[in-house]
This record gives sequence, structure tokens and C-alpha cells, in this order.
Amino acid sequence: MDIRQNAIQRTVWWKVDLENRQRGRFAGFSLYVSITDVSLDSEIKSSTLCYKDGPQLPPLNFTATCTEHGRYVIFYNERLDGITYPQEYELLALTELCEVIIKGCETSVYGSSCNVSCPTNCKENICHIQHGTCSACKPGWSEMHCNTKCREGWYGDNCSQQFTGHCIDGTTCNHVTGLCDGGCDTGWTGSVCDKGLLEFN
Repeated sequence: MDIRQNAIQRTVWWKVDLENRQRGRFAGFSLYVSITDVSLDSEIKSSTLCYKDGPQLPPLNFTATCTEHGRYVIFYNERLDGITYPQEYELLALTELCEVIIKGCETSVYGSSCNVSCPTNCKENICHIQHGTCSACKPGWSEMHCNTKCREGWYGDNCSQQFTGHCIDGTTCNHVTGLCDGGCDTGWTGSVCDKGLLEFN
């Protein structure tokens, strides 16, 4: 006897409830990005906020563009006492994620195919994943792509340090270190040529 031919059930089905209840539990969530592993609420909230949902109910098939740099992406939701939430929100914060896809580039590259190198002078080789602009520059460089040396007489991080020394023959200091690469002018000494030499006759 073949049980398949005598089985009562001749059909099979699967269903999921896509009404507002699931959307109401999902509503109000946040996406955070962190360089370090975090798990406490206070640590999560001190991470970089990438996206905040609300006040309308979110779609269940959701896409967010987040251009932050980090190692961890954190989905966070809450229903706290003493806070009034929109009427459509469910009272409990539940996570019902079926699938999460995170796309991104390794550090030092950007672009839709992650095949363009970040500008050479981006600090820690980190740049914007879409545009290639640097989040910060290595010392001695400025502008969005860190391709401009500090203006004459300035050096260091963000070109924020002003040179006050005296380089040989009035030359300018090194835009990265602030040192006089050719040495100090006559009568001056010190690591940045800012100490006058005493002359005795």
C-alpha cells in the first residue's frame, strides 16, 4: 500500500501574518554602528546612530543606507516605562528579524564595487564608502580628499599647529612634523628652532 495515494492531505501551505502587529513590534527601532563590541544599553546608545525609525510604522522589507565606519552593526529597539509611543506601536519590543544583509567595503577602498582606493592621506586609510572623502586626514594634510598640504607655517593634525621657529634661510617647516628639515637658521636651536643661542664675546 502506498501511503501517498491514500493520504487525506493533498495540499500543503505556509503563511506569515504581515498585518500591523508585526510592524508595530518592529516600529521605532534604531541602527547603530560601533568600532568596539558593545552590549549594554548605554554603550549601544553611545555608538554612532546610523538610522532611527519612526513615527510611522516601518515596512517589513526594509533597506537603510549607512555610510559610517565600524565593525559592528547593532539593531536596537525599546519600549520604556513613562514614554508615550504612537498608537500603532505594540507595547513590547520584540525582535523578529528573518534576514539581515549588510553590504560594505573593507577599510581603504570605496565605490559600488569596493574597487577604488581611498586617498593616500586619509587617516587610518578610512574614507566615505560612496564618495571617497576622508573622515580625517593624516597630519600635514587637509581638504576633503586630504590632497592639500598645510599652508605655509602650519603643520600637524588638521593643520592646526602654527610654526613659531626659524628654519635655515627662512625656509618653511615640514608640513607634517613641524621640524626644519634643513636645520635651524643662524642663532637658533631646539627641535623646532625656537630657542635663541646666546653669544658671548
